Amino acid sequence: MEHLVAEFDQEMFRIYERARSEANYNATRFLHMLYEHRGLEIARILLHSTNVSEGYTALWERGRLDLTVEAVIHVDGPTRAAKTTLRLVGSGPCSRR
Repeated sequence: MEHLVAEFDQEMFRIYERARSEANYNATRFLHMLYEHRGLEIARILLHSTNVSEGYTALWERGRLDLTVEAVIHVDGPTRAAKTTLRLVGSGPCSRR
């Protein structure tokens, strides 16, 4: 299970890098959260929030919802790592799209 959590962490770092290089969006706050909480806890925070994050809004404005935490979990149905993450987060299918 630990390797799936690590795989999810890596995917969170990948979407940060892709947002920066492909969408010209520097998600500094997201990066700080990644270093402080890691991917699993960020997924919990963002998916359980009653507010839409500023990062989600910024990526929506750029037409790049594919670079959101929600997209990582829901790409063509959840990947094995994303399914595990959803179980650990304690959330059912959830999307702000």
